[in-house]
Amino acid sequence: MSSKGRFVWYELLSKDAAAAKAFYEDVVGWEAEAWEEGSHPYSIWSAGDGQIGGLMQLLPEHLDAGTRPHWWAHVTVDDVDQAAARAEDLGGKIHTPPTDIPQIGRFAAVTDPLGALLSLFKPNQEAPPPEMMKVGHIAWNELNTSDYEATWNFYAELFGWKTAGAMDMGEAGQYMTFRHPDDPEAQSMGGMFDAAKISEMPVTWLYYINVEAIEPALERTKKNGGRVLNGPNEVPGGRAAQCLDDQGVLFALFSEK
Repeated sequence: MSSKGRFVWYELLSKDAAAAKAFYEDVVGWEAEAWEEGSHPYSIWSAGDGQIGGLMQLLPEHLDAGTRPHWWAHVTVDDVDQAAARAEDLGGKIHTPPTDIPQIGRFAAVTDPLGALLSLFKPNQEAPPPEMMKVGHIAWNELNTSDYEATWNFYAELFGWKTAGAMDMGEAGQYMTFRHPDDPEAQSMGGMFDAAKISEMPVTWLYYINVEAIEPALERTKKNGGRVLNGPNEVPGGRAAQCLDDQGVLFALFSEK
């Protein structure tokens, strides 16, 4: 069974890693532990006994190039070099060519045809699928784009994702959900819609962190210098809200009913 097409690791690139560590530890209950094996300071986010992703300070050369603090995700592929070439063939752009991460795996940073950033990732060791509905884990992966129908073929061809359904969002148009091909038809792992077109926001992936109760988490967000942009709103399976952290990075929260 191929592991291709799984979201397996979420990274925050921050202007102030120490402040980001304090913010997310208080808001969502993560712990960040220093990882000493890399060439630059890096911390690993954990929720209980499960690792979620990482935290890295943006380097001066990143900031000089205009890189803003952001979340991004690593999605597994069978072969990073082939997947990067395929992404380019499908209208995407390679930003970081296939590169080895010592002891970890190989990755390439790409954007889809409309500009949303992802990492193509081949880990050295296979890992079980993420436990999306556990508190502290990422519960939902959402593409806020300007024309999801035009970009869907990119993801379907690159990762093998399948459509899982669609919801009428009124003024916001259709919200399409998608699933991994190995998962049951009713088990979605994310969605995409034309939020960037409607709200004039940048095209981006947005990740929903599963918290035990959303209202206290939103209060902690505001207490720590973040902002609640929208919500909490009723969504299938629970309640969700979109937020900015204390450095202006977009993230989202979700709690089950």
